[in-house]
Amino acid sequence: MTPGAHRLDRASPRRPTGSEGAGPGVEDRPSRVERTPPDDAGERGTLTIKDQVLRKVARQAVGESPTVLPSGGGGHGGAKVRITDPGDGLHLRLDVALRYPCRVRSAVAEIRERVRAGLLRATGRETRTVDVRIVALRGVSPARVE
Repeated sequence: MTPGAHRLDRASPRRPTGSEGAGPGVEDRPSRVERTPPDDAGERGTLTIKDQVLRKVARQAVGESPTVLPSGGGGHGGAKVRITDPGDGLHLRLDVALRYPCRVRSAVAEIRERVRAGLLRATGRETRTVDVRIVALRGVSPARVE
């Protein structure tokens, strides 16, 4: 199995045979669960996750942060994501626009954690570095009611 890959084997319980399903008078005992041994990774094939998918997962994780401005409106919202994978884990560079005012240091720490956790959960890939570049700080004006 490749590093970061997760496999969950679920075995179904064995069906009762003979006297096990005979009803009253038969000793009550839990049925045994027979598990099949995990198969060799070479028999299952490979899984390839393209950089485009990794970028989308990272962008989604960034967008879930309340301090990041949503996409649209002048091109300064959402996140621009660059990913490299030299083999020792993913290296990401994010360009993000934040709401003003906010605590930049804690916002960046939260974004890093969201991206790492999101990529690990969705793809099983470890993230080595997440560099965050703040490209804009914008105040959010209240909506006008007419």
